[in-house]
Amino acid sequence: MKKTIFTLIAATALILTSCQDPMFYHIRQEVQLEKATVLGDIYSIVRYSQPGKQEELYLSNGKIYRKNANDSSYGKWTEFSTPEIEYQREYEDDRAVTHIQKVAADGTYLYALAALYGRNDEEGEMRIKKFELFYTNNGTWNKVNVALPIDQDMTEGKITNETHLFCTNTVVKSQRKAFIRTKNGCFELNGGTVGSPIAGAASAKSVYYKGGVLTYNNGNAAFSHGNRYAYTNVDEIVYNNDDGRGEQKIKTGMGILTSVCMTQDSILVTSMLFGFKRFLISNQEVVDFSNASSTISSIYESHVILAVNPDANTLADACYASIQVKGNGANSAQFTHQGLWAYYPSRAKWNIE
Repeated sequence: MKKTIFTLIAATALILTSCQDPMFYHIRQEVQLEKATVLGDIYSIVRYSQPGKQEELYLSNGKIYRKNANDSSYGKWTEFSTPEIEYQREYEDDRAVTHIQKVAADGTYLYALAALYGRNDEEGEMRIKKFELFYTNNGTWNKVNVALPIDQDMTEGKITNETHLFCTNTVVKSQRKAFIRTKNGCFELNGGTVGSPIAGAASAKSVYYKGGVLTYNNGNAAFSHGNRYAYTNVDEIVYNNDDGRGEQKIKTGMGILTSVCMTQDSILVTSMLFGFKRFLISNQEVVDFSNASSTISSIYESHVILAVNPDANTLADACYASIQVKGNGANSAQFTHQGLWAYYPSRAKWNIE
């Protein structure tokens, strides 16, 4: 009998100590989860202001949501207008839906990369039938005159390396530029038109300012603010904090990195394999960002991190990040946690947004 009781106690202790579910962390820390308001897969959050209006943040999760950039409080995201791809039904029961994959912005326009998902007649699955790129500066969307080829990976419902919408996403409005990369090259966007293919940028996925010069990066993410910049190269961060030390490198050990930004004291980075990490700029030490290690944790993948004010210390201003369940969720990750998370100084914790 004693042996049985001991076995039960040991098993219970093992389960409790090995559990990585963020919910257990919240219970222990007495952080009550908010009601989720922005769900789904989020691949972009950008800064943009319509002409004559205040600075806002825009994100894509199939639809488009926006929020006052200076509003550091929960529950203030509202749905923005979404462009629709015109579609001619191929058969009676054909169905199609427009899904916004990413958004980007320059100093004048907001751009949206839209995918039309339609039912495959043979297998009944929803697959990408076409891509279109749209722009707006007033909520009314128009098409950008650029060809977006579809390949087999796209018809299988995957975003390939062939089509990328990206932008500088800087705080300084005059330095905001947006780009589309296709099989035919990389092009700067200007409302409904594009320029000629940019030399040396055929494989670019991100862009940043280095010494005031636009610099294209083949890695997934880049950041720049003033003379400070950071960019990713697979699992490595290359950065310059404009503090006299020149360019520095961090080997993150996080697998392929997906997003990067800087605050006054830290570099924040996300990945598909390891969720989120915060590195101190002073010594490259990995430290927690409040309760981030147990919310945007390694059991999730993350594609977006945005610190609203890069001149503030990490804990002093708002920050947003996305999390998604890896694969089929065969771990302690929860689909109900998938979507946008936010840190606000007023509550000093990460929580569902």
